[in-house]
Amino acid sequence: MEAHAASKGTLRELAERLGVSVGWAWKVSAARRQTGSMVRAAQRRAPSRVPVDLVRRLVEVQPDLVLHELVAAMTQAGHPVSPSHLWRVLRAMGAAAEKSLHAAERDSEENRLKRKAFAETVRRIAP
Repeated sequence: MEAHAASKGTLRELAERLGVSVGWAWKVSAARRQTGSMVRAAQRRAPSRVPVDLVRRLVEVQPDLVLHELVAAMTQAGHPVSPSHLWRVLRAMGAAAEKSLHAAERDSEENRLKRKAFAETVRRIAP
């Protein structure tokens, strides 16, 4: 960026020469112009406006709510929120996805017997 300040090329030319995006070079140049330093300030995320106490109450009242149902309940309560934002809030609260990739029912003795009977039935079918 000192090269740009010394008029040794346009910002676009210098970005290509250094192998960085023009947008990044522009941001660094603007930071240098505003603060005198090429170090960019860390981006800050605004604090969430989702009322965590409301989310907690909704989940306590009906713990089997799925995400889109919880989004609908939040909207109905006057606090519209996107599913992705609500999921971030839930993760920050320590919630975990309740769905499992492995259904416990499939390991039951009853289902093992049903699978075995089905396999026997299929074996008897002529090709």
